[in-house]
Amino acid sequence: MDRSSSLRFLLLGVVGVFAFLLFEQFTGGGSTQLQPLGKESHAAPATRAPELRCDLWDPTFHARLRSRGGTLTHFELLTAKYRRGGRPVDVSTTPDPAHDHDLRQQLTTRFRSDGPDDPAAPWNVRYDSLDFHLEQATGKACDFVYRDDLAEVRKTITTTGRPYALEVTSTIKNLGAQPRRHAFAIETVAWRLESEVKGSLFRISPYITHVE
Repeated sequence: MDRSSSLRFLLLGVVGVFAFLLFEQFTGGGSTQLQPLGKESHAAPATRAPELRCDLWDPTFHARLRSRGGTLTHFELLTAKYRRGGRPVDVSTTPDPAHDHDLRQQLTTRFRSDGPDDPAAPWNVRYDSLDFHLEQATGKACDFVYRDDLAEVRKTITTTGRPYALEVTSTIKNLGAQPRRHAFAIETVAWRLESEVKGSLFRISPYITHVE
């Protein structure tokens, strides 16, 4: 094969790749259906309690939490270097609570695990998403309490005196007559707009992630 033929095939390959990338750019590149996360429990009360808000203040940040799940909805950085257009940057990417992504909120805590219940030692709480009562709000601490006939769950979120830091303390007490079990998980999550994760020609968004 002479040099001109090799160059021609190379150019055809480059054109083919370019055409494919353009096709991906303008068509969206395949199915738009959500990828399944597999079996996951989403047990919640049929009737939800009214939401209450709690604010935490520190010289470096302002945090806002809500009683549904005791979760973080806003985390604004107050120092001058983190202001944009005179406004503090909010590093919490939690969607508007109206979208109701209860188990995908920052600092969501779960005391149940997925899978079938064990009749000999059932879960200590009925729900994955708890409606807490705001027992105390001091500006430095938010004390959330959930209580029913099975369990008492306390979740306290406080400032620490360290820049940009929160501390979360959770306790659970069995109030029933039989032995019960619990698991523990706490959620940290970053929500991104479609425009932030969309790639462009010869560029992959740094916010694109790989999930297994």
